[in-house]
Amino acid sequence: MRKLLFTVLLALALAPSHVAARAQRQSANTPNKSKPAGRESVRLRPRGRRIALTAGGRTRTLDLGDKLSAARLEAVKLLFVTRRPDFVYLFADARGTSKLKPDMHQCGAGEEFDLVWMKLTPDWRLVEARAARYESCWGSTTSEDGYRVERGVLRIAYSDFQRKLECRLTYDADEPERGYTVEESEMKDTPPGFV
Repeated sequence: MRKLLFTVLLALALAPSHVAARAQRQSANTPNKSKPAGRESVRLRPRGRRIALTAGGRTRTLDLGDKLSAARLEAVKLLFVTRRPDFVYLFADARGTSKLKPDMHQCGAGEEFDLVWMKLTPDWRLVEARAARYESCWGSTTSEDGYRVERGVLRIAYSDFQRKLECRLTYDADEPERGYTVEESEMKDTPPGFV
C-alpha cells in the first residue's frame, strides 16, 4: 500500500513539470505571432564614430559623418523602426564621449547625446540622416528629464545655452517621412555659469 501511495504521489508531483516542459518545447518550435516584425530584426551597435546596422542577417556600416556630436560612440539604442514600401525609417539614441581619450581638461570626461533619424532603402542603404544634440559638454546643451515615448511619439525638451534657446523636439513614428520637428524659443533667463 505504501509503495502504491508513493508512486501515485510521485506521479502527481512530476506531472505538472512534465506538462510545462512539453508546453515549453512546443512554444519554442512555433513562431510567436504576437511580436511585431520590426525591431527585433534590426540591431544597431557603435563602431567608432559610425553605426553598425544588422538587418536581414547582414551587417552594414552607416557613416553619418559630422552629424553625430560624439568623438567616439559608446552606445546606440534603437527607438523606432518604421517600414514603408519605398523606405525604412530608423530613429535612435546615440551616445558617446566628448573626446577620443579622456583627460583632466575641459570635457575630458564629458558625454554627447544625439537623437538620430535615418532614412534607408529597403536593402538598408542610407539615403538621408539628421541628428539633434540634446545633451552635450561641448555645446552646453542639457535636458532636465530626457525623452519620453508615449503612443509612438517621442518628446524631449532641452536647453541650448550656447545659442540661448529652449528647444522642444517631437518625433512621430506613424509619420516618419517628416523626420523630427524642433520648436525653438528664446531663453528667458540664462542660469549663472552658462555661456
